[in-house]
Parts: sequence; structure tokens; C-alpha cells
Amino acid sequence: MSCDALAYCDMLQVLEACDVQSPFSFKATEMLKKLGSEEVSLEQLLQISTDAPLMPNILKVMSEFDVDPSLQEIWMSTCSPLNAQLVVPSDDLRTQIKLNIAHIVEQHYPHLVNRVADSIMRLLLDCAQDDPKIVTLFHFVGVFRGRSFVPFVENLGHDG
Repeated sequence: MSCDALAYCDMLQVLEACDVQSPFSFKATEMLKKLGSEEVSLEQLLQISTDAPLMPNILKVMSEFDVDPSLQEIWMSTCSPLNAQLVVPSDDLRTQIKLNIAHIVEQHYPHLVNRVADSIMRLLLDCAQDDPKIVTLFHFVGVFRGRSFVPFVENLGHDG
């Protein structure tokens, strides 16, 4: 087992041992959720790295992860001009997110497109990433896992 895997297991045990009645129970629960998301992303990355050739077909990878077509379009429109696949600059991704959510948000809240795009970026950059200037495909997919994209964006607009 690698050092990272051992550290992850240790963190998970400490968080699970937190008393439910402690003042930190909410924070511990949130951290457990984030760790769970990171674990799924790491498991998927490990599966790809062992099963795939040197350069995976990014559309095939996203379809295997059952990624919403809207999210696939955002990712592909960000990475294609950059000749990237698994990692993109966060500024470029924000631009594509804004372009792709504008038609959803503007129907009811035309002045909130930037705010909704910023909310999505905060969720993406809130992940346990070392460099906030980049976003990996796995973090991108992880943020939206289990959520329908259009209703999620509409809810962010309502919360705006």
C-alpha cells in the first residue's frame, strides 16, 4: 500500500472516530463526503491506468463514467483547443462553463450567469487539489456525480 493510501486510511479512521455529538460533526461529515468523492475518483483513475492504453480516448472514458452529455461538451470544448485530455486550466474551463450554462440561467435570471459559473468553479476548486489553476477530468466528473446537470444549474440560479 502506498504512503498516500495509508494516509488516506488514517484520515478516514480519525474522521469516522469523531463523536457524532461533537461540535465538529458537520465538518467531519463534509470532509467524509469529500474523501468519498476523492476515493471514487482515484479508483476510476486506477482502473483507467491499468486497463487503458497510454493515451485513453477521452470520450470513451467519459461514457464509461456515465458523464452527462452537457458535461462532456463542456469538457471537450475546453480541452480540444488546448490539445489536452485529462487536465485543463481552470480559467479556460470557467469560460466554457459560462458559455454552456448561459442559455439555462438566462431564461429566468439573466444577470446571474457569472455568479452561477463562479459557484460551479468554487465547487470544482474546493476539491482536494494541489493546484487551483488546473482542474482534472476526475474532479470535474466527481462534482457532478449523481446530479442532473440542467436541474443542478437551475437550482444554482434560484439560489443565486
